Amino acid sequence: MTPIEDRLRASLRERAGDVEATPLLWLEVDRRVTRRRRLAAWTVVAVTAAAAMAAVVVAPALLPDGTGPEIADRPAPIEDPTPSDDATVPPPGTVEPGPLLVATERLIRVLDTDGATLHADELPEEGESTVVGLAVRPGSTVEQVTAAVLTTAEGMYDLRVLRADADGLTLEVIDDPAHQPGQGAGPGLVVSGPVWAPDGMSLAWLEQDTTGVRLRTVGWDAAAGSEPPVTDHATLPLAGAPAGQLDLVDWVEVATDRTLVRVTSRVATDRWFELTLRRGADGAWSVEPGRTLDGVVAPPAGDGPVRALAGTIPAVDGAAVAPAWLVRVGVEGPVAVPLALDDPRPIALPAALLGPDGDLVPAWAVEVEGGLVVGNRRTGSAVVVGEDGDVTVLAETVAHLSPIR
Repeated sequence: MTPIEDRLRASLRERAGDVEATPLLWLEVDRRVTRRRRLAAWTVVAVTAAAAMAAVVVAPALLPDGTGPEIADRPAPIEDPTPSDDATVPPPGTVEPGPLLVATERLIRVLDTDGATLHADELPEEGESTVVGLAVRPGSTVEQVTAAVLTTAEGMYDLRVLRADADGLTLEVIDDPAHQPGQGAGPGLVVSGPVWAPDGMSLAWLEQDTTGVRLRTVGWDAAAGSEPPVTDHATLPLAGAPAGQLDLVDWVEVATDRTLVRVTSRVATDRWFELTLRRGADGAWSVEPGRTLDGVVAPPAGDGPVRALAGTIPAVDGAAVAPAWLVRVGVEGPVAVPLALDDPRPIALPAALLGPDGDLVPAWAVEVEGGLVVGNRRTGSAVVVGEDGDVTVLAETVAHLSPIR
């Protein structure tokens, strides 16, 4: 070995001794390596069974009890980085959204009815995971919050369970393979959601890749005393789904045995899309044969594409539902349209919602008491809109939001 090689080896040893890897980093690396091995093995099986996978796959899988899916051990939550006494009090006359779960790329917070931070947690910076969607389970309260959080890192997606109570907030990855998004996915995977079934007993998300579009549903609780067992873990292929990236918005009830999932598109279209889901006697979700995401023509209360929608207006005899609010972008900028009013006049939204390309994509909208919250995930800007036309810009960055109710 030459003197130069000796010096180089000694220098590398010295530098290695100065590097200290955090425990969080090793946990994240170990989890991802294990999951990549699982995905690789699953892909081999999927190739040999490609013909069988052409039909809807329903895997009967039950959670062991009523507490939710099994989760892996994760680090303890961080201290709240935003003191609750720093919360901004909204001016009189504005809509107060009530208790909320909000998130930026890595930070997740539980807010009380006054907008003050009750609990907070942050994804480890070393893992580089970011939040891409979240939804509070129906029936949650400020004292007891359960939510599903979708995160992504290195092209993979994880489903995490968030729980918050008097002891604080925990955010943990669900390691059960039945609850992992993107199993057997092709290149270019994009996952949208999650959304809860109206009864809070199932969760769904939308998967898109080069092989097509499919809706995934998973059960959250075992139905007590059910015979036969609930089988609501399903993969529902949607052949003929509209082109372009889709955003899964919500899951609403139409009739006793009929629900709808609703979807918006990021391409230039003045429509949104909906898909009817029915639940069988055994608890399994299904789509009527040959059905896919049906385009719904937007009402003429705007001149541009539908970027988001929220809330529902039950129709006569429960035959259909209409959105309570639409968010559109036209030649004069973004508007919110309260369709629940007799005179649905568009409410102008500030240009601060628009991204650098001048469009409200990707957008989200959430109905709250007396109004609507509209946001842009790319910019993290959000506003509260009242039915009377008042608009209040949220002072803090909010990329994702879900009411606690």
